[in-house]
Parts: sequence; C-alpha cells; structure tokens
Amino acid sequence: MGEKYKRLVGRLIYLAVTRPDLAYSVHILSQFMQAPKEEHWEATLRVVRYLKKCPGQGILLSSNSTLQLEGWCDSDWASCPLTRRSLTGWFVLLGLSPVSWKTTIHIAQNPVFHERTKHIEADCHFIRDAIKEGIIRPSYVSTKVQLADIFTKALGKAQFEFFLGKMGIRNLHAPS
Repeated sequence: MGEKYKRLVGRLIYLAVTRPDLAYSVHILSQFMQAPKEEHWEATLRVVRYLKKCPGQGILLSSNSTLQLEGWCDSDWASCPLTRRSLTGWFVLLGLSPVSWKTTIHIAQNPVFHERTKHIEADCHFIRDAIKEGIIRPSYVSTKVQLADIFTKALGKAQFEFFLGKMGIRNLHAPS
C-alpha cells in the first residue's frame, strides 16, 4: 500500500496546484508519505471521491471583473496535534479570480531553516513600511468569512462550499 499511497498523493499534489480546494487535505495527507496506514489510504480515497463528484471544478477567470488586488491570510498556530507545527495560508484575488495561494508549515518551528530565511525579515520590513505609507491597509476579518481558512483548517461542508464560491471556484462545465 505504501507505494500506491505515495503515487496517489503525488498526483494529488500536482492537482492541488490548480485546485486550491484540495490544498489543505493534500497537505495533511502528504505528511504521512513515509509510513502511511490504512486510515490515511481511506482519507486519500475520500479526496478521490470528492474529485469524481466534481470533475469540472476549477477557477473561473471572469472577463468583466475589476482589477482590484485583494489579499487574505490566516495562521493556525500549533494546530497539528501530531507535530504541534503551525500552518500559515494566504490567498490573493485579482478582481474576482484567485491568482496566488499558499499553505506552509511555519518556518520558525524548524531552526535548520533560519539561515535560509533571513530574507523574510526584509519582507516584513517592506510590508511594515507599505502599511505606514498607506499602500497596504490590513483589516480584521472574522473567521466566518476568512477565505484563507480553507488552507489552514478542516471545514464543514457548508463553510467549505461557501469559501469555494467566494474564491471563484466553480463547475467549469456549467458555470453559473
């Protein structure tokens, strides 16, 4: 089962590049590549069943939207019960279409990466300066409407589908 699991999760990772709705599930599944158990295989098959249920799901790039850039981010500090690592996710819309998203394990939990991440400090200063100059305007967003939660939390079906609609992910075979 180990090789089949690795092969299937690898394919799901590839799909997650164009399907942000898969990002959180695939991220969790990929953590068990070394020694998958039966429950991990079952969870992977559940993702496959989800894909079969909505084969035309994708990002709808609207031609009539404004070109306003909007960003969302969320952190779920020490949320993984196995490793106590944190998840951080961000999501950027250009008009009504998603153009960039990311889920990562919080780098600060791994001291090996500190030397390779010094540039992050410069990025933080850049963002702080942009906020001071009024270029970026951060604002609080309730978790009920926080789009980046789709990358950092296991959501219920209703909230998951609500966020998919907000992100512009639709059935491309029959867009509404």
